[in-house]
Amino acid sequence: MKDFSIIFKELVDQIDNSITVDSSSISGSEVTFFTSNTKWLRLGKIISGKDISNNIIEGKITAISKDVFFTLDNINVVKEIKAPKPFVITGTKMATNIEWTKKSNFSKEKTPISWLLDSYTETEFGRESSIERDIFAKIFFLDETDVKNYLTKDHKEQVIDPMTVLKNMFLDVVNKKPIFKAYNDVNVRFFTKFGTENDNGYLKNIIDANLSGLVLEITLTKFKDANKKC
Repeated sequence: MKDFSIIFKELVDQIDNSITVDSSSISGSEVTFFTSNTKWLRLGKIISGKDISNNIIEGKITAISKDVFFTLDNINVVKEIKAPKPFVITGTKMATNIEWTKKSNFSKEKTPISWLLDSYTETEFGRESSIERDIFAKIFFLDETDVKNYLTKDHKEQVIDPMTVLKNMFLDVVNKKPIFKAYNDVNVRFFTKFGTENDNGYLKNIIDANLSGLVLEITLTKFKDANKKC
């Protein structure tokens, strides 16, 4: 059987990060794109697109209204705009922190994070069953946050809401896969500040970064597949 961590990465990689633009407007050194689906874009994020010569370039989001518009500081971005692809990782808390730190010195290259906690469990079924296994997993969807300047409301609007969109798009990918049974209930826990907590609140980061987001707890039922494809 294919390890679930490999399947997880394949599922996340299939999330569509392209942004469909309805129209645009230039004002000074900034360009505003109007769209009905901003996906997991958020204020301050660096995103990629192409110029008129098809070169890949970047711009920073200086303003955004969910599913209405977003503004970039680079008027040369004109097409094929994409939200940042999630950085996919599987591991324990310690191993994930080490791998995440080694990935890059630039957080824009490794956020948002789709993290499968390496404590998932599986129930395997016998040869007479059409089900291969049930997988109980905890999956984190996290992005950078501004702990100095953000109020709780800002954490929710600027990070948790976009990560909720990313989580939902992950579930959409799963639902479209006939190899998986339609899932039932899921549990979701939100973090305005992601870290180790006690009754007195936030204590310290688990990953060496200031992050907000959520954890999805889900049981996925995978059917047997003679072709061994996700």
